Amino acid sequence: MLIPRPETELLVELALARLAGTAAPRIVDVGCGSGAIGLALAHERPDALVTGTDISPAALALAARNAQRLGLRLELLQSDLLTAPAVQKAARAAHLIVSNPPYLPAADVHGAFPEVLAEPAEALYSGPDGLEAFRRLLEQAGGLLQAGAALLVELDPRNVRAAAAAASPRLWLPGSVTADLAGRERFLLLERR
Repeated sequence: MLIPRPETELLVELALARLAGTAAPRIVDVGCGSGAIGLALAHERPDALVTGTDISPAALALAARNAQRLGLRLELLQSDLLTAPAVQKAARAAHLIVSNPPYLPAADVHGAFPEVLAEPAEALYSGPDGLEAFRRLLEQAGGLLQAGAALLVELDPRNVRAAAAAASPRLWLPGSVTADLAGRERFLLLERR
């Protein structure tokens, strides 16, 4: 995501609520784009160590410029989700992985609003049901996060329940789904067993 939207503000609020009471939290923002989520968290929690990851060098360069302009500390690493070794190390130590991954079904490209079409397609669309990136992230996070750490994602209201159902009860506690300001279920919080 390169253009933050109002829903993402609520994602940040949910992340902050999850981290309340955690001293010096370690956060990994997967698919950081412009850095909006990670930088908002770094601003609100100056004691946090925030790592932003993205597959796109251009997105990482934009996030670095934004961090410098705002005077905020944000570690930036290039990675396809959690695959890079340095990102895996950060995820193993994380209290929270937060992500606004691509979550729209590929067919949504037809009829998309102009401001949506201006964004890179790889930041928006994720296979036929919109959950390809989420499923990969869920599998990777399940193998890296320690017990008690959490994964918090913003998803399409049409697929958030399917995403919750995809979480293995062997690895994850039952998920918590939260609605956005319009009342649409959009956010999924999963805690690692």
